[in-house]
Amino acid sequence: EPIKNIYTALAFLKQNAKTYNIDIDNVYVGGDSAGATLAMTLGAVSTNPSYKDFFELPKESKDIRFKGLAPICGMYDMRTSMASGFPHIREYLTAYADKSADELLNDEDSKYLSPIRFINKELPPTFVITGERDALKSDGFELVEKLKEYGIKYGHFHGEGKSAIHAFPVGQLLSTAKDALNAMLDFFLIVP
Repeated sequence: EPIKNIYTALAFLKQNAKTYNIDIDNVYVGGDSAGATLAMTLGAVSTNPSYKDFFELPKESKDIRFKGLAPICGMYDMRTSMASGFPHIREYLTAYADKSADELLNDEDSKYLSPIRFINKELPPTFVITGERDALKSDGFELVEKLKEYGIKYGHFHGEGKSAIHAFPVGQLLSTAKDALNAMLDFFLIVP
């Protein structure tokens, strides 16, 4: 259970904040691909009590709020992701949920794999990165629309060109990757 594991790590950080000089009230969460999905899930869990109640979280960290979210090329709505044409998406979802993709489509609990369904106006500022040649870009655009709908402070960088593939900011030598990461940094430096 990745969300429980992350909250267990956060509990350790909170309990050892002085030792490691951590400001637990100033934590940003980001990631690319599956990490982006986890980042958005953490943001939604931290601001939506009904979503939080689905997970068994350690009491020491379950009330942590995040300062900002930085999802890069992620899956935010399982149904959109499954229809995206992303290579092996059905296998990835099966591995993540331990159920076949077909079972997930008909399972009431599968909604918990789609953090976009649990976003509310309390979500922290979010910077979304999408790529022109990423099959999951539709998830990112759907997320941006949801952020607009709730009036959440957001930024969006859409990489263009042949290098704007899935999780392109990982290739930090690419000019598009540098532009994306600089735009994200600029966003978080000006958002209170």
